[in-house]
Amino acid sequence: MVLLCYSDLEDDDRVGVPALHAALESWVLRLLVDTQDRATRLPARFASPIEDCTPEDEALALRTIRFLRYAQEQLMDRNARLRYLCPDCPRDGQAGCPALNRPSPRGKTVHEAVYAVRIEPVPVQHGTWLAQARPAASRVLERLRRMARQVTTPVPGAGEEARRAVVRHLYEMARMWRARGLPDDAVNVDQEQDGAFAQDVWIALLERGRRRRDTDARHSPVNFIAAVLHTLAQQLSGPEAFTTREAVMAALVARNACIEGDTAAVDEFSRTRLHLGRPHAWRAAVEMALLGDWVEALGRHLSGDAEIMELLHRHTEREHRCLQPLWERKAGGRTVRLLEAPVASGVSLRDVVSDDRRPENGLLHGEVDDCRVLAVLADLPPMERAVAMTYGAQRVTWAQAAALGGADDPDAFGNRVRRKLRRLGLRHRAAASPSTPVPAAGQ
Repeated sequence: MVLLCYSDLEDDDRVGVPALHAALESWVLRLLVDTQDRATRLPARFASPIEDCTPEDEALALRTIRFLRYAQEQLMDRNARLRYLCPDCPRDGQAGCPALNRPSPRGKTVHEAVYAVRIEPVPVQHGTWLAQARPAASRVLERLRRMARQVTTPVPGAGEEARRAVVRHLYEMARMWRARGLPDDAVNVDQEQDGAFAQDVWIALLERGRRRRDTDARHSPVNFIAAVLHTLAQQLSGPEAFTTREAVMAALVARNACIEGDTAAVDEFSRTRLHLGRPHAWRAAVEMALLGDWVEALGRHLSGDAEIMELLHRHTEREHRCLQPLWERKAGGRTVRLLEAPVASGVSLRDVVSDDRRPENGLLHGEVDDCRVLAVLADLPPMERAVAMTYGAQRVTWAQAAALGGADDPDAFGNRVRRKLRRLGLRHRAAASPSTPVPAAGQ
């Protein structure tokens, strides 16, 4: 509406809803008066019921919306073809229409010998009464064709090319006369001079083309205005006029509430949009999710409300998991508890949990009780023995144990210690096992 009516306002006017409505109303009513010759009936009177309790600005806006619908319906009645714009027109308007920019005979250069060629007189033909009773053809069309067939004398100095140009021009005028359906009384068919007759025919064709362009319904200003008003009326008063992306708007409002510190609005968004039963427990996670970088993805990756809500819900769960204390999480499906958690009056969890460690465990940590292990370790050099002890005492790999022992190549050294321990263990097991007695001969 601003684009349509802003040009009618003065420079010092205050561009508001009343000024735009007044400009639109005067403009449309003036168009209805100017195009009354196109309509089949008088324009209906505009009436807009407005409630008394409605504020002034809102009432005027509703009146403008109804007036757009009224203008669209009335201007559509100006011409039956006004609801359809020219299908050949591109977006830049009538100036780029191929139908209008198509090369026409008027733009062609006419040879200078068109009106200077002498044509032989045509003999009068007499036919029977059956031939005379046939429907009469266009006399202008017949004379133009006859003139084209009877061109015998070329223009001096022009030669055969000038004669062919004259013939082509006469046939082109005959084709245009038949295509446009002009009556014979548009020109003086009994004109004695053939050159003057051809000139009159050409002028009539030019005037017909100009009149056709002036009355072209597809490119008329009323057609354009009606189409624009029809689009505006559909957007402003249709069933989908006020359909907005409610989830996006709610998320943006909740994001602004986070910035302003409005916790009630954030909790309401968590309850209604994210469907969280305890909004106060999830408040920090929801605020961090709303203040994330999801706004930058609007219009590029996020296209629907469902996608935005799914993204915010996923970010909220991730932030809530990061903010959750360790003693409120679960490990292996079991809840983690603090040792200082109270279990009774003056008693904590540390007091009731049993400790299976003994005081001598720290002193005897490096001692080995199994004599078989001591026998195997006795066959190893000191460095390999240290790697084997490190591997047995800690949860490390052979390469890590070799690296802790100071080996230059931890992978190779650790693998060598592993194979050597296996070989020594098999040897000591075979030596410790009792020998099987060999049965005597004959038994």
